[in-house]
Amino acid sequence: MTNVVAFIGDVGLKYGTIFSACFFGKFTSINNEGLVMGSVNMIIKFVFLFLIIISFPGISYAQAELEIPSNAKHEEPVPDENMGYGSDDVTFANDDEDNYYPSEEFNFEFSPYYWMTSLNATLKADSGDLAGSDVDLVSDLGIDKSKGFAGGELILKFWDVNKIRINYVSFDYTASKFIDKDFTFNGQKYASGTKADTNLHISSLLITYDIDFYRTRSGFVAFRIGAQTLATKTTIVTNDILSNTASVTVPIPVVGLSGRINIDRHFALSADVTGLSLDKGSLFDWQIFGTYNPVKWGGVSIGYRVITFSVDDSGKKGDIDWSGLTLTGSLRF
Repeated sequence: MTNVVAFIGDVGLKYGTIFSACFFGKFTSINNEGLVMGSVNMIIKFVFLFLIIISFPGISYAQAELEIPSNAKHEEPVPDENMGYGSDDVTFANDDEDNYYPSEEFNFEFSPYYWMTSLNATLKADSGDLAGSDVDLVSDLGIDKSKGFAGGELILKFWDVNKIRINYVSFDYTASKFIDKDFTFNGQKYASGTKADTNLHISSLLITYDIDFYRTRSGFVAFRIGAQTLATKTTIVTNDILSNTASVTVPIPVVGLSGRINIDRHFALSADVTGLSLDKGSLFDWQIFGTYNPVKWGGVSIGYRVITFSVDDSGKKGDIDWSGLTLTGSLRF
């Protein structure tokens, strides 16, 4: 527990003030130029303000633990026969038993996961001079609000503090419903009472480069930069004959933060946030999860993940978000 509190205090003291000042100025200036909206600014301000706040009790606690009593006696270390000062056996035991954390000791990690999502989605597609209607995919077209999907993440770690992450998940929905209101979608009008068969395919691909700007055995904090692509394709078939398809693919550059605190050898808490807001769209992806590592080469995690996506470009508009629990297994090499 001392390691965890000292880690939090150290991060807050060393980086909270510096990074909050840098990021406040940097992201505010970008926002004024119209490239980044206030969402990223608020998230980063919150993170580093949080680091500043929690630094003080963490530092005080760590200093108290390290305080040396005034009546303590100084004892010289006893030389070991073969290795000089200290026992080779003791040093090896400390490294393996007290300071070894499976979450950090790997070069390659593969993590398949199952995401139990809850969907909220509204789409709109214009065609020529015919304006489209806002269509709620759940209430208007009968798509399942709750559904589980499989995904996966690959992490390549090199030079100890550098990581390449690739995260992919694909969503497929089908529904059949007699619609109960008139609406227009992608140039075609749909009358109430028409049978509509809907197919919705959405995929998310996130590729980032992470660099740890703070790392100890107790955990790390990393800066993240990369790109996330969200591709959507919606097909509506009416009366089993007339088909209408609209699709949009939006690649968005993203920045973010990730971090982990190792509670002990087997348990760790992790969180990350990635995203960016531009003139024609925004994309945010965040998650928090706890990991149990029963063995060196693998572990299991449970967490909560949210993706929010918004686009308004060339007559196509969409607001989609997923949220829900994740169950993950990890293999490390």
